Amino acid sequence: MSKPKEGKIITSGLTAAECYRRIYDWHKSNGKSQIAEKYPSSSSMGGYVSSYLTLLKSLPSPENVTSEDMCVVFNEVLTGLMEWSYREKDFDGVAMHEYARQGNSHCSGADLKKSALSRPRH
Repeated sequence: MSKPKEGKIITSGLTAAECYRRIYDWHKSNGKSQIAEKYPSSSSMGGYVSSYLTLLKSLPSPENVTSEDMCVVFNEVLTGLMEWSYREKDFDGVAMHEYARQGNSHCSGADLKKSALSRPRH
């Protein structure tokens, strides 16, 4: 039997709110500088970066986030404006996608249209 990856052990018992807080904290602390490193201003990805920064500013605090907002953010990490951070790791060595996948496991039946988040697209 194979040993589970460390990230799987750390994220397996987390609630959606805990996963959101970890994604939120990482992006608020590192997002702006990290995306600038990945996509310098001369990059053709300027629209994507601008849309990400707009989303970053509109993220609700963990104390005020709705379940629909959390699910939107999990999807953005997996396939949207936050996907650039997919493999970025936090101080625990856990990649953003691992939190997003665990959080997303709590999103069954969530109506994402009810989210107050502005979801700009690139």
